[in-house]
Amino acid sequence: MESDGKWSELRVRARLENGRLTEKTILCPECGGEVGKFIGCGGKGEECALLACTQCQKRLAEFSNDAEMERNLEELWRVVQPYLLRASKNTTD
Repeated sequence: MESDGKWSELRVRARLENGRLTEKTILCPECGGEVGKFIGCGGKGEECALLACTQCQKRLAEFSNDAEMERNLEELWRVVQPYLLRASKNTTD
């Protein structure tokens, strides 16, 4: 995921039911903890929306506002879904 020109590695955990993603979760690449959504301060002290690990507090992505974060997360899951569908078919064959 890109945020302000920087890339972060993300791990995801999701369950597929009838070809649809359910129980979508982003995991921290450092400790494996679940990633949550938070409001925090950006690099210049302005309020921003954050994705950060709920266990180790590692910041994974920063967005200018909650709406931008939600758009990026929707895009992430839209990109991930076909990959998971292919991987699922390969494990059931």
